[in-house]
Amino acid sequence: MPDGETIDSFGYEAERKYATLSEEDKHTEWYFFQRFKMQLYSKTINRHLKLKDVSGKQLLAKSVFALSIKFLKDDLISTVNKGLMKKESTCEVKDKDEANSVEEGAQAERSSAVDEHDIRWVLTVPAIWDDAAKQFMREAAEEAGIPKDNLYIGLEPEAASIFCRFLPAMDCKGSMSGLQPGSKYMILDAGGGTVDITVHEVGDEGQLKEKHKASGGNWGGTRVDQEYHTFLQKIFGKAVLKKMEHCHMEDCLQMKCEFEVKKRLTEPDLGQKVTVRIPASFQELLQKESGLTLKQSIERSCYKKNIVVAGDKMRIDFELFRGFFDISVKETTKHVSTILKHPDVSDCKTILMVGGFSDSIILQDEMSKAFPDINIVIPGEPELSIIKGAVIFGHDPSVVAERKLKFTYGTDVIHKKGGNDCNHRPGKTENIMGVLSCIDIFSVHVRISQIVRLGEAQAERNYMSVHPLAPEAEIGIFSSTEENPTFVTDDSCTRIGKLKISVTPDLLGAMIGLRVGGGFSVSFIFGGTEIKVKATDAASGKEVDVILDCLDDM
Repeated sequence: MPDGETIDSFGYEAERKYATLSEEDKHTEWYFFQRFKMQLYSKTINRHLKLKDVSGKQLLAKSVFALSIKFLKDDLISTVNKGLMKKESTCEVKDKDEANSVEEGAQAERSSAVDEHDIRWVLTVPAIWDDAAKQFMREAAEEAGIPKDNLYIGLEPEAASIFCRFLPAMDCKGSMSGLQPGSKYMILDAGGGTVDITVHEVGDEGQLKEKHKASGGNWGGTRVDQEYHTFLQKIFGKAVLKKMEHCHMEDCLQMKCEFEVKKRLTEPDLGQKVTVRIPASFQELLQKESGLTLKQSIERSCYKKNIVVAGDKMRIDFELFRGFFDISVKETTKHVSTILKHPDVSDCKTILMVGGFSDSIILQDEMSKAFPDINIVIPGEPELSIIKGAVIFGHDPSVVAERKLKFTYGTDVIHKKGGNDCNHRPGKTENIMGVLSCIDIFSVHVRISQIVRLGEAQAERNYMSVHPLAPEAEIGIFSSTEENPTFVTDDSCTRIGKLKISVTPDLLGAMIGLRVGGGFSVSFIFGGTEIKVKATDAASGKEVDVILDCLDDM
């Protein structure tokens, strides 16, 4: 994207183009973003968030995501419509009457060409992403031209779980056959950035029930890449690697691709060595910058006993290579072990491994060693399980019937001091429009680990607006890791957004001096992949417009 407003290429094509531009020293004006999805994990997200490209130039994050989604959307629609045109062009014309008939048919084909409104779109995200990240992706997709009402947000481990429930045993390592109603299985979605884990139970009618809230961390395949990069830095120095990326981007990308293959396909064998090729351009640059050959650099490093140089190749002891996986493997197995000890899932006997990193034979081997009594199931092409499951989810979003809440959710409210519902703490009182009131009270709507069903509205809570003539009320929405939080300012609490609710102004109350606004009730719907809210105006008894914004600047 040289202008920051359009996208030129995506995926491998983008890498190749940027490498070519780099070789010709024409890349400085272009934006090149890699692995930017992880920028939405474990960060405060708002609409002003910016991302840095590989050279440090910045763009609005939403623009980067929207352009990427638009590229994929347009590519899909173009591919489908090319198929329709190809069908049209195969018609053989023999006479004038038939030509007219073919032209009429071609016009019908053109008029039936698909566009974004004809498709139900499913955008998958990690289940451990917060509500702000999900809303961010939804808004980016809408900016990319996907109609709001045609868009579903799917959770990646759930999509994989849905797909693998229909997968024949012959297409898996291990088997999920024989999972009867009541059976539980863990889904371990090991992707590039995150390892995303949840547990499902098979319902009586084949639907899925979430038995353990989604959890995980940034222990995916990228963590292995980072450890390998640190290893190269220790041998050759940061400056040399940085200059290599600047001067020989194409060779750098090739090195990364080769390591990706080794990361996935290397068999666990303490006696073997893992061979990694070092391009001639790197060796020439190393000699120029440090005065050392490849062999001399390794002999001066702390790894001299673990690496053998053979021409343009480093042959690394497997034990050292296996060490690149240590953090990812240890964190993953430790987290899985903790979940399996939970009373709700202690009888889980199957782990389904999906996601691109699950293709790694080393990760598979370590999981089997860590959990010898567990049935480890790995579908063929595990990286495609999510996208295939997303298609099934798009046809039937009700396949996941219930979920377990990760947090306690509620709102911040004000009560008159001395009232039955008023909690008092020093510093938590304030004069609100002439009334001494308790402030920052956490009004709980649902509690952590509560089971919520798809489409089921939770109990209503009644509210009164502070300002009697205001046509709109605004309420802060909070989450807590505690079951019974008292104040929204407690350490366990996080403000996740706000509600804006249309209300009928209380004109009479304002006239007679009752400084209280219009009344309304609020109920949350948590059973889906996104939070939904329903509000009812007390004066009219009708549902009113609600805006739930998890991306406000707060």
